[in-house]
Amino acid sequence: MRTSHSLLLSARKPCHVCLLLLIIAAAFRASPAQDLDNTSIAGRIVDQHNAVIADATIEAVLVRTGLSHKIKTNPAGRFNLHHLEPGSYSLRISAAGFAELKQNLVLISAQKAQLEITLYLRT
Repeated sequence: MRTSHSLLLSARKPCHVCLLLLIIAAAFRASPAQDLDNTSIAGRIVDQHNAVIADATIEAVLVRTGLSHKIKTNPAGRFNLHHLEPGSYSLRISAAGFAELKQNLVLISAQKAQLEITLYLRT
C-alpha cells in the first residue's frame, strides 16, 4: 500500500512543478510594464526666433487612463519624459509669456519620440 501511495505522490509532483513553472513564466513574460523602460518623449522647446525656453512645462496625459506626467525644461530648453506607457497622449506645453500649445502624440512600444516645439509669444 505504501508503494501505491508513493506512486501517487510522484505522479502529482510533475503537476506541481509544471504549475510552478507556469507561474514563473507568467511573471517574467514580456509585458507593457517592461516597455516603460524604453518608451519616452524628449525634445527641445524654443521660441519663434529659435531661442531656447528654459523652465517651460510639458505635460503628457495618457488618454486611455488620464495618467499625467509633468516635467520642466532645463536651462538649454531640453526635456525628457522617461518610462511612459505606449498609447495616445495629449501634450500641453506652456511657459510664462507664451501661448499654450496642445498637441496629440501616439507612442508605440519602445519608441523614443524626439520633438522640437516652437512656442509663440502670447498676444
